[in-house]
This record gives sequence, structure tokens and C-alpha cells, in this order.
Amino acid sequence: MRLTIAACACLGILGMFTANSFVGSKTVSTAGTGQQQTSSTSTANASTQNTPSALDGAPKKITAYTLTPELYKKAKTLGRIRFSFRVFSFFYGLFVLWFILQRNYSATFRNWAESASRKRYLQALVYASLLIAAISLLELPLDLFNEILFKRYGISIQSWGSWTGDWLKVLALSILVGTLLTLLLYAVIRRSPRRWWLYFWLIANPILLLVFFLQPYVIDPMFNEFRPLASKAPAIVPQLQLIARLGNDGWDPDNLRARTGALCARSHLEGLDILFNNGLRAFVPGLAKYRLAHR
Repeated sequence: MRLTIAACACLGILGMFTANSFVGSKTVSTAGTGQQQTSSTSTANASTQNTPSALDGAPKKITAYTLTPELYKKAKTLGRIRFSFRVFSFFYGLFVLWFILQRNYSATFRNWAESASRKRYLQALVYASLLIAAISLLELPLDLFNEILFKRYGISIQSWGSWTGDWLKVLALSILVGTLLTLLLYAVIRRSPRRWWLYFWLIANPILLLVFFLQPYVIDPMFNEFRPLASKAPAIVPQLQLIARLGNDGWDPDNLRARTGALCARSHLEGLDILFNNGLRAFVPGLAKYRLAHR
């Protein structure tokens, strides 16, 4: 029973992590067309309007920034909704794991896996597939609400067909990674029945770190089509160049890449891109300009 609970908890955390990392990043982090109905592009436009002398080449620093009352109210409302949604999602994820254990679904999946084959890797594949699929289906209402919210506030313009395809991709990736982690988990448990939790934690951390650095180069291209920002949203490039001249922090907006699927513009600065594109010296001040640029 303890082994089943451990595997269920491990795969449950994996399911929540992958859903937030892949589907969420596709929706929020994609680049768009620069329409003024979103607070992100409107923020960039307001930044340009508040510094007319900067457009004339005057070396003026940006020291203050304000939103219009309507956009400020809209941004605050969205922020409160997303914060409440994150808190609710955490407790709902715990409820999903409890529900699966309480209804003995995990034990049923285990029995099916053992009856399907005597080979351990096939048993892990069947068990992980069924468990992750069950968790994903139970958490599907949260994913749908998140996408509806982004569409309601004009952040996402992704079609539902494309969104469904991405959701299925996340499910497939979760099953693949979950199967490998399940095999690793049970191998560690067989070696150390008492301290398996410590050894598995020590082994899992480098693996998750590796996935974090590989995500921009292996996983993200599966969900996004990257194009130069100048070709996708040319109206935003002068504003970013203005911020770069005023800040003079050593980062080049021409190197930014845009994603497709949403109206907000955001540079692709994740994982190793932060180190390679901006350099270690300009990382901290460049991150502040990056936040200002995409909002």
C-alpha cells in the first residue's frame, strides 16, 4: 500500500508540474499581434506615450509608470483571479490524489498492470499511463477554466483545436516521463526500503534541473513556432529598442524571439537562453527590463 501511495504521489506531482509548465507556458508566454485590448501591449504603448522626449533621442531615464484607471482595474481583477486560481488548484490537486487513493483506483491500475505483463517496464508503462490519464482528466476542468480566463481577458488567441492538441501532447509527455520516473522509483525502493524517499529525492532533483534547462530547446518547440519578433510584432520592436537605449544594460531586443498563440509580446528568456542571449553580467538588470518590455 505504501508503495502505491508513493507512486501515486510522485506521478500526481509530475502531472501538476507538467501541466503548468507546458500548457500554461504556451498560453501565457506566446507572442502576438500587439492589439491594444490587452493590458500587456497597452502597457508598452503607455510607456512610449509617457516618454515623448525619449523618442527624440534625449537621454532620459524612465522613473515612473502608470496605467489608465480602466486598465489598472482590469489588471488587478485578473491578478486576484489568477492568485485565487493558483491556491485553489493546489488544494484541488491534493484532493485528486486523495480521491484516487480513496476509491482504490491506483490499486486497480496496479492490478491491471500486473495482469497485463510480467515484465516490470511494461507494468510501469501501463500503470503510469492509466494513473496520469486519470489525474489529467480529473484536472481538465482547471485547464479549461484557465484557457477560458485567458481568452476572456484577450491574452490567448489560440483555437480550441490547437489547445486540445497541446493538451494531448502534454499528456503523452507526462506518460513518457512518468513511466521513467516510476521505474526509477521502484528500483530505488527495492534497493533501500527504508530510505528510498531520500535517495529518490537526491536523484530526481538533477533530473528535474536537466529538464528545466532542456525545455526551451526540446519541449517548447513542440508547442510553439518561434519567429523573429520584428516579423511577428514589428510595432513592438521600436518600444523595446527605446527601453534598451534608456537602460543601456547590454541586451539586444533584436535577438528576442516571438511565440504564436497570444496577443501579449514576451521574449523567450528561459533556461540557458538567459545565460547565452543576455550574458551573466546583464542578467539581473536585464531581467527587470525584460519584465517591463513584455508587460
